[in-house]
Amino acid sequence: MLAAQNGHLEAVSMLLAHPSADAAAMRMHASLGGATALTLAAQNGHADAMRLLIDDPTADAAVMLVHANADGDTALVLAARSGHVDAVRLLLDHPVAAPAAMMMLTNSDGSTALMAAAEHGHVDAMRVLLEHSSFADAPSMLMLARSDGETAFMLAAQFATGPSAAYLPTRARTCEALLLLLRCVPVVPEPSITMVPKPWPAAQKAHMAKVMMTLCAGPHSQALFDNARLNDGVRDEPAATACVRLLVVLGADVFSPGLASIRPLVVRIVRGGE
Repeated sequence: MLAAQNGHLEAVSMLLAHPSADAAAMRMHASLGGATALTLAAQNGHADAMRLLIDDPTADAAVMLVHANADGDTALVLAARSGHVDAVRLLLDHPVAAPAAMMMLTNSDGSTALMAAAEHGHVDAMRVLLEHSSFADAPSMLMLARSDGETAFMLAAQFATGPSAAYLPTRARTCEALLLLLRCVPVVPEPSITMVPKPWPAAQKAHMAKVMMTLCAGPHSQALFDNARLNDGVRDEPAATACVRLLVVLGADVFSPGLASIRPLVVRIVRGGE
């Protein structure tokens, strides 16, 4: 376990190959906290060590991939929380992996891998997770809430409008996290107060409206939106325009005082430039 935790490949390989070793038992051995060699390697981003553990034909990879520690964290959640992209991809691409099911697994506080990545602004890890989800799974992934009621979209919005957004190097990254999640939302046509995006039930529309209001009214909203675009191959428009368009379709109060900073944009979209 310690060799895997620290990424010492030669040591991991030697221990597993020792004549007197029970390699299968070693792979599944868990500490008092439920940690295994795989979860520790994933948490620290040691993809090569992880590969040694799960790629061997004798390894029960199907069980190892969904094993959770005492906090309910699987290897995928741990890798996503720390932003270890190679580790996340390795786990999801394994021949016996069931990506959709793995991404819906929650820990003791209800967090999924996507929530863990979103909370800490790990955009590249989020991208890999979303690449492995189908469009049909996306609404469920976005709406799933942990025990405190927070969803991946809410966590990403909080990260994007929090203290980290005040620093230039992280502005583009935090906005990109939200745009990644917005790509999962059905394409919205030209705005109209009466329009209703049919794929989204009332609870989902209310949730999306709340999060978008938080984002657009945030102290760093203008900085986040500067030069950022939503481009998913179907639509290509400024991020702020995409967000206001979605607010309108969701029936939110786009003339709320909280949106004063982007009022000209709201007026242009809603009233056609009045």
